[in-house]
Amino acid sequence: MPRFFFDLGAPGSPVVDEEGIEFADWQSAMRYGLRCARDVIAQSVLAGEPVDLASYVAVCDHHRVKIRRLHFRDCVTLPGDERPDR
Repeated sequence: MPRFFFDLGAPGSPVVDEEGIEFADWQSAMRYGLRCARDVIAQSVLAGEPVDLASYVAVCDHHRVKIRRLHFRDCVTLPGDERPDR
C-alpha cells in the first residue's frame, strides 16, 4: 500500500510528518487529512485558543509531492457560510 504524509502548515509553526501512514488509495488519504484538519481545529476550540483558518494540512504522496492542501477554512462550515460547495 502507498504511504502518505500529512504536514501541518501553520503560520510560524509548520509541522512535518516524518512517518506517514499507509492507505489503499489517495481518496482514503484525503478523508484522513480532512479528519486531521478538523481534529486540530477542535483541539484549538476546546483549549480556548484562536483558530487560524489560513492553516492547512498538506497531503503528500510517498515521494513527498503535495497532492492537495486542505485549508482549515474549507474543512468547516461557519454560521452564515452559504457557499454552494458545502
